Amino acid sequence: MSDRAVNWKLDGNHAHLSCGPLSGTVTVDQANASFVVEQWSERPVSGLTVLAYSGLDFVTESLAETYIRGGDFVATFTESRADRVAPQLYWRALFVKEFRAAQIELIVSVRTNLLDSSPASRAHSLVYLNANPLHATSLDAPHFDGIEMFPVRPGEIATWRPVIKFDTSKSRQHLFVFRIPEHGLSFAQMVHPSDFVAAELAADMQLNYSLSATLFPERLEKGVIRRGRICGWFMPAENDLETAVQLARQFVDEPLPLTT
Repeated sequence: MSDRAVNWKLDGNHAHLSCGPLSGTVTVDQANASFVVEQWSERPVSGLTVLAYSGLDFVTESLAETYIRGGDFVATFTESRADRVAPQLYWRALFVKEFRAAQIELIVSVRTNLLDSSPASRAHSLVYLNANPLHATSLDAPHFDGIEMFPVRPGEIATWRPVIKFDTSKSRQHLFVFRIPEHGLSFAQMVHPSDFVAAELAADMQLNYSLSATLFPERLEKGVIRRGRICGWFMPAENDLETAVQLARQFVDEPLPLTT
């Protein structure tokens, strides 16, 4: 049971979104393209930037067009200088009324006119808040483990895991949840299992988190369009793990969306 009423407002290379209790802005510039959270339940939020995309050699002048279509904000780029790969990015918003959750899916579509090219790139989310990260490797019988990353303190010898890596050796289903008690908010993220290659969770000394995902490690042939899907959900912290699993199951089961 979903309410597809979302409100995008285009302002140059920025697209402002209101989706249920969530508001924020997608910004496309010469360094990256990302969604910056501004408010949750009418309370300001600072330090949560998600579903960012980087890795191809695109700069401001290579941005061909931006537009809004229904629940999508779309950014289309000309071919990158190095590998002649043309990316198209979709941020697809949906308010899931049943869970009072805002869903944003990033769809990355790449193509090339070369006989052989490398579209390798990354998507990442930054959580610069006092968050508690959790992780599950299955949606069938989900079990979440808390993730502890211990910083080194001056003058002490401590266990330090600045980067934790996740791959396909045990599962292609990797669901991450960041619980943010200060705002009564949880953010969950998952790469579609058919697109999952690898992920990394890093933290700095202040336990600010960066979650990154590898996209398109394979070569890309001329005429082939490759798509990758990453979904993020914003939800009340209460019952967040159960909600995240149900939303992730819907994401995994739905067919590949049309993006043309």
